[in-house]
Order: sequence, then structure tokens, then C-alpha cells
Amino acid sequence: MKNIIKYAVTGLVLGCCFNANAKLTVPTFEQMPVLAPEQRHSVSCLRIFNYFTRAHYKVVTIDNAFTKKVIDRFVTYLDYNHSLYTKKEIDEIYANSPSILQGLEKCYLDYPYAVYNENIKKRYTKYKYMLSLLDKGINLNTDKSIEIDRTSGNIKDKKLGFYYADQEIYKAVAKETGTEGRRHPLTFILEAADDIAYKTADIEDAFVKGYISYGQLRRELKMLPEGCSGPSFDPVEKLDRKYQSGIKRGVMNPEEYAVKNWIVQLQGFLISCATYGFTSNYEAIMDGSYDADIFKGTYGEELMNLLGDMAYRRVFSTPDIYRMEVTESVILDFLMTKFVNAVLYYDTEKEMSDIDLRLISFISENYKSAYHNQAKGKSEAEKLYLRLLLVTDYLCGMTDSYAKRLYQEMNAII
Repeated sequence: MKNIIKYAVTGLVLGCCFNANAKLTVPTFEQMPVLAPEQRHSVSCLRIFNYFTRAHYKVVTIDNAFTKKVIDRFVTYLDYNHSLYTKKEIDEIYANSPSILQGLEKCYLDYPYAVYNENIKKRYTKYKYMLSLLDKGINLNTDKSIEIDRTSGNIKDKKLGFYYADQEIYKAVAKETGTEGRRHPLTFILEAADDIAYKTADIEDAFVKGYISYGQLRRELKMLPEGCSGPSFDPVEKLDRKYQSGIKRGVMNPEEYAVKNWIVQLQGFLISCATYGFTSNYEAIMDGSYDADIFKGTYGEELMNLLGDMAYRRVFSTPDIYRMEVTESVILDFLMTKFVNAVLYYDTEKEMSDIDLRLISFISENYKSAYHNQAKGKSEAEKLYLRLLLVTDYLCGMTDSYAKRLYQEMNAII
């Protein structure tokens, strides 16, 4: 399920970030439309105002609270993916709520139209810039070394790693893609998709298994610093709304209904944050100088940190998980010891024991075929290294249940 979520999120973020990846005729800035209020708009505005204050089933008070809801809808319409405005610009729109209120009460529409026209300019500037970058070539005629310093704080040094056996493949891929020690742009998107899928699934699993209650989740969310909520997504408010919706629907467990449906909305919000983070830092990402994840500086940054921290404190640091990890460590140590000893003399002239031969027979032919292909023309030392990788690949490919069953069988635990 987590992988399905991850692939779906990757596709959505890719679609949002690269929807300009087509050959288009870009109009000039002067050709962009400039909208202005018309006389007939005042009549329409007055009718809408009267509909809310007089003709509606429920009388609606046109006040600051109502104006905030209007701005929420307006901002969501203008920038659904959170890829155009900075937080400061959004705050400025909310600070001009008196102008929006005047637009509602007296049909003064100059400010809303000005905001909309500015939005058109932002879209024009963004897409024209992104299209221009697609025309730039990548220099593949360089030969650079790679230095890794995991204490540097640069995200490119955080996860970069490959086996010695794969270094030639790595160098070829790095040269063809033009990365050469820098992160490929798609890595940021895949990482964001992975983080969204796993961090939200961890919270949902923790709730289902009783590690986190509805009340505890709500209290954790209320501790988020000011300014962490997007204009269209307040985590606590959304959770409360889902809970009330569950009660109105008469579901058996409104708390479970709230958490599971809130998770879905949360994923959509975080996708928007990832999209904004990627497009806002597009040039730095493309030239390899960006050194953080794409949630940095977005509304989702603190929320993502909280989800990870909450799962660590309330789930992964509990005695149940510690016992499970210790058990898994015993199983893996046993299997590594047995299979490493078994492959030491595999594919050599030295005689192997009957038990070692039987252990080798457990390893899939696919893994053994890959070893033999890699081992052609290699020295004995390199072959030994590849045999150790053979064991590593075999164990990494096991499911938890298969590793446990194999351990029990090899120890005669019935």
C-alpha cells in the first residue's frame, strides 16, 4: 500500500512540476489579458450580497470571519498547487481583508481584480521561465571526481552511495545524465513522494494499532508553530471537520473516520507543498546547487518534521518495536553468518561441505546467474567480494515472514 501511495504521489508531483514540458508558442507579455470591473458586475455583486443577507435559508453575516473564508477560497483558486506565491505575499492578501470586505459590501472590485491580474503575470513569468530552461543543453564532456562528506549538511551527501561492483555503471549513468556528484532533479521528487507516502502511512498505522489516539494526534497538531498552516489547509481544523462529518454520517467510529480521511487530504496538501518547493527552487535544483529537500521553506516543512518526530516518539521508540528489532537482528545475524560461510568456497576449486551446498541451493537462480555474469574475468579477490554481495542481495530480497520461517526451519523450531 505504501508503494502504491508513493508511486501515485510521484506521478502527481511530476505532473504538477513538468506540465510545461511541451513545445508551445509563448505569447508576449503585452498579449496577456488585463481584466477590470465592468458596470454589470456591480449588479451581480449586489444580487449575491442580498442572497446571503436576505434570501438565504440562513442569514449570513458579512464580517471578518466570512471575509477570511472568501479569501481562503480566492487564494486556493489563484494558486491551488502553492507554486506561485510566497508566504509573505499570501499574508499581504489576508492583510488586505478590508478591501475584500468592501468588495463584498459595496461592490468595490478594484482590489480583487488587481490581485487576479497580478496572478496572471506570475503565471506568465513562471511558465515562460520554465520553458526557456527546457531549451538549455547539458554538458556531458566533463570528468569530475566525487567526494562524500556525510557531515556537510548538504542533502546530496546524505544518501549517495553505491557498491564498488556498481561503480562503472554509476559513472556511466552520471556522465549520461550530467549529474556527476550532484543530485538528479527527479531524485527530489521521488524522495518527496517517498516521504509523503511513508510518513502519512506511519501515522495511520500507528492510529489503527493504538499507538496514537485521535486526541493525541490533535494535541500534537496544535503544537505546530504559527504560520505552518497553508491558506487552504489548517491541520487541526481539517481533522475536526472530518470528525464532525463522521458524526453527521452516523459512522460507528467517527475518530477512525476522521483520521483516515484527514490523511488523504493531508497527502494532497503535502503534494502541493512539494510542487511549490520544486518550482520555487527550480533553477538551483537543475544546476545542482540546491542542498535541501523540497519541503524546506514551504507550509509543509514543520508538518513533515512533526509527522516523523511523532512516529519516532510514539511508535518506533516503544518497547514493542525494540523487542521486534532485537528479534530481527538475531535472525539476520544468524542468516548472514550461515550464508556467508556457505559462499566462501562457492565457485572455487575448494571442496564445499554438504550443508553449505544445501544452503547455496536455497539461493534463487536469478541471484546466482547475476553473480556468474559479474564474475567473468574477475580476480579471486573480486569474486569473493561478489559472492558476499550475492548473500547480501539474497537476504535483502527476503520478506520478513520468509526470513523468520527460514530461521525457524534452520534451527529446527517447529
